[in-house]
Amino acid sequence: MCQCSWKFPCYPGTCSSGTNCRCTPGFGGAHCGSIISDSQSPNITSCKATLSDRTGSRDHSEAVASWPYNTTVYVKRQDWNHVKVEWTSNYNLTTAPPRPSYIRSILLGIVSGNAHLRWHSQDERYLFSHTLPCGNGDSASNPNQGISSCRVEYSFPRHTIKHEDRLEVGISSRNGGYKVVLNTDTNLVKNHAIKGRDATRNFTYIFDFEEPKHICRDLDKCAEKDSALMTYVAKNGTQPQLEIQWANWVDVTSGIEKYVYTIIRGSIQSGLSVHKKEWRSGNPWPVYIVNTGTYAVLLKVLDRAGNEATVSKEINVDEHLPTVSPNFCPSQNCYPGFCVPDTGNCICTAGFSGDNCNTISGDIQDPTIKTIQIMLTANHSLPYVYENAAEESNIINLYTNKLDLADLKLSWEAEYRMMGDLPSRPPSVSDFQIGLVSSKAELEIESAGGSTKKEATLDCLKADTSLESFVSCSQTHRLYGSRKDHDRLKIVLKAENGGHKIASGQNIKYQGKTVQRQINIHYDTEAPYNNCAAGSGKCEDEELKVAIGQQISVNKKEILLTLSWGDNWKDALSGVANFHYFIYSYLGTKKIGLGDAPLANGSWTAGDRFPTYDVKSDKAAFTVVLQVLDKAGNNIRVRRDIDLTSPRVAALLGNVPSDGGGDQSGLLTVPIFFFILVVAVVALGAVAVVRRRHGYPWLWKDEKLKFWQPKKRHEYATAVYHNDTYDEDEDQGIYYESEAYGRSVEISSSHIVLGDTLCYGHFAIIRHAEWTPDRQNSMAVIAKMLKDAKSITDRQLMLDKIKFVGDVPRHENVLAMLGKVTDDFQTGPYMVLEYCKNGTLRDWLLAQKAKGGELSVDTADRMTEYAVQIAAGMEHLSNNMIVHKRLMSKNVLLNGKMVAKVMGFGPEGKDAAKNKSRLPTKWMALEILQDPQLKYTTASDVWAFGITLWEIYSLGDLPYPTGHKDKLITLLESGTRPDKPVECPDDIYNQVMLKCMDHDPSKRPSFQQIKNQLNDFFHPPPDDSGIYYGL
Repeated sequence: MCQCSWKFPCYPGTCSSGTNCRCTPGFGGAHCGSIISDSQSPNITSCKATLSDRTGSRDHSEAVASWPYNTTVYVKRQDWNHVKVEWTSNYNLTTAPPRPSYIRSILLGIVSGNAHLRWHSQDERYLFSHTLPCGNGDSASNPNQGISSCRVEYSFPRHTIKHEDRLEVGISSRNGGYKVVLNTDTNLVKNHAIKGRDATRNFTYIFDFEEPKHICRDLDKCAEKDSALMTYVAKNGTQPQLEIQWANWVDVTSGIEKYVYTIIRGSIQSGLSVHKKEWRSGNPWPVYIVNTGTYAVLLKVLDRAGNEATVSKEINVDEHLPTVSPNFCPSQNCYPGFCVPDTGNCICTAGFSGDNCNTISGDIQDPTIKTIQIMLTANHSLPYVYENAAEESNIINLYTNKLDLADLKLSWEAEYRMMGDLPSRPPSVSDFQIGLVSSKAELEIESAGGSTKKEATLDCLKADTSLESFVSCSQTHRLYGSRKDHDRLKIVLKAENGGHKIASGQNIKYQGKTVQRQINIHYDTEAPYNNCAAGSGKCEDEELKVAIGQQISVNKKEILLTLSWGDNWKDALSGVANFHYFIYSYLGTKKIGLGDAPLANGSWTAGDRFPTYDVKSDKAAFTVVLQVLDKAGNNIRVRRDIDLTSPRVAALLGNVPSDGGGDQSGLLTVPIFFFILVVAVVALGAVAVVRRRHGYPWLWKDEKLKFWQPKKRHEYATAVYHNDTYDEDEDQGIYYESEAYGRSVEISSSHIVLGDTLCYGHFAIIRHAEWTPDRQNSMAVIAKMLKDAKSITDRQLMLDKIKFVGDVPRHENVLAMLGKVTDDFQTGPYMVLEYCKNGTLRDWLLAQKAKGGELSVDTADRMTEYAVQIAAGMEHLSNNMIVHKRLMSKNVLLNGKMVAKVMGFGPEGKDAAKNKSRLPTKWMALEILQDPQLKYTTASDVWAFGITLWEIYSLGDLPYPTGHKDKLITLLESGTRPDKPVECPDDIYNQVMLKCMDHDPSKRPSFQQIKNQLNDFFHPPPDDSGIYYGL
């Protein structure tokens, strides 16, 4: 039965059953309140961007990009720094069902527009970004139902523009609006917002300051230097004619736009121009009837940015007329190239050769193999992953210590794009096609003894029918047998180009070139070793030496540990990769475990300064560990214990006590401290007794200890609790409390004003609210209330949740419960939570993705910072024996200061333990998916954190191609894990994300380890710039 009403306004759409909505196509979400598909996206009807020097200048010039035909523009001006962006857009709701009586109207249109400017350097470094709002008055409360016009301008800060820098201009228009809903109980109307979608357009300006080059003359890639410009004299009946040809011009950045040739009667310097014309690729070669005497040809080669190269040649017609021979070219098919009429010889485009230019031979026409990705996996081991798009070496050596990895996934890209502009095609050539004809991988295993076993040949492209210019290949293979130490997996990637031409009706094949790249994966299970023969004492120092010293300044003395080691650390096969050092509080004979957090740690590679550590106190002892790793992942550890209180070290540091009567004021510290403590306790006790006699509650239960004071940031900077939920320009004061004020504070319902409902859950609803603690000042909060206040079971569950959450100590990265309301019998008990104005982390991630283009440095840093904050919040929960079960980006909120707050944990109803259908399957750990009877653990939360980390770096994408539980189990049991997101650093993916999703829960890191490791990536340890004085 349909229960839709003003409380559940399913519009635009209809009510299907209960409070479920059947939304108009393109709409979705709660009560059809969001536009969710492109079918309802706005329409950008026109747009253009204009880049210029400065508006109104005397020599004003500009370059215009427009949609859809001129979206990439090449610019040769270095002083242009002003951009103007203009666009129009509209949106009309074309189909909607009849409005029910409680829907008074619906207003949808354009609500906002922005231009996004992003500047990148030629080496892909991010230089600058800026967003320009349209500012034409369109808004969510005032949607434009007609044509929305926007025009914005911006002058960039002056900076040196370099060749191949790139300016990206993105345009977005968002639709949306609201529906007017009549409350039939009160006859009041209220606007319900409808969230819209963005339509986008993108332009790119590429700065090209280099003129076109001739492949042979300028780049020295071929021998035919004269092919830059060639002139011939022939006879047309009795009249001489001048024939002009050229080849092998190229412009790598913007490409050749056109050629302009000028025929001059006389010399270049003093002659008279008699003919000038543009020529583009594919046109017939220029022919011009001449008289006797001297002629000159001037050829200008222009790229798409307007840069030009010039070449000229003079010819005396009289000297050539007596030697004019018959044209030998009609029988020749020299394409791609041209025929010399006098001799019939072919001059081939650079990189082609043979009698008829039918062979691809020069390096300039080689295909390329790039962006190689290798993944080796096994069921119970972490995968081995290699990915490098920048590696250019033809032989790549890799190392692994995992012999059991048998499942190979190999991906690579092959590309061939012909270099040089094509000459004019003769009439006899009816077709010309060239591209990639083959791309494959050949696999072999070479044993340590020297024998070779062929594994497989993985073909990606076999036929030359399509002749692709770019091929992306992905192949899988299961390695046969087993691997042993010092074996080698050899992967040879090959790409071959080729093609054909149809000349005089005959199909002629091109003999292409094959290039290859070899990847050697060496199996190495031996750990590094120290190759020292200098005696036991010196060899210990060669392994690891810890020197103790001090650095003295006017105001302080620093005691420093300096770590060093010799260069005798070796590895027989893969070589030493790097060194990791860890400094712990003294551990004695205890074995170092995962729960032992180091005081300091870091990495060291050859050439770095040896690490130092300020020990803070000369009354301490330390354990120092050096871990030496090879390139295959094998490691060895060396351990040293340092005791600063030993007589020898104390004497070196000047801490030996004197025999005289020095300052003994320290002896008074203990009695003075106890005296002050006793006085304080007596005074507090007296105050409490007096308050109790006057009928007041005890001190630590009194709500009057809450304070609300005007802003005095510096005065109250040391307050125990500081609510950072709000921006400084929004709150009216700073709320803080004493330690005695309990975490589950009872709040009177008369102090709470309930507002709009934000969302509905299975058990509760979330509402905006306003809390007035002292009846004078108020703060925005969230009320988590019962969906069914009459249910006794739900009331008890809410009380259980209140007690559970209220007993959790506060943490800056866990959503705080400010108090509880239990005196409102109409609503039932509910929580009062801190308000996070910036929504969920997933909303923020999707907003960054919608901007398009490359991420800004600030956004990339913030993504890692949020990962650190979530790990810190989860560490706090796990330290308090709390298992979250639902960790995901949707359960992380961002407050007004853009700080991440973990939420969504707590006790469940009686049936929840038996039914996990409401829990997020794609975030479940493998062991939970395999056995639903297993209890959730911190290790399963760590798995969910790994998926949440993947969400962050994929900007809100959902993991895995399937959500079906059985298919997901099969996928995960095979060792498959989500691929590395484009924005994710390799170290975070390999060392954190994949380890969180280890098949064995006991091998997953703790949240403390995750937090520390992410912190190391986000805040690498600085170099020590002090002056060290050793003893």
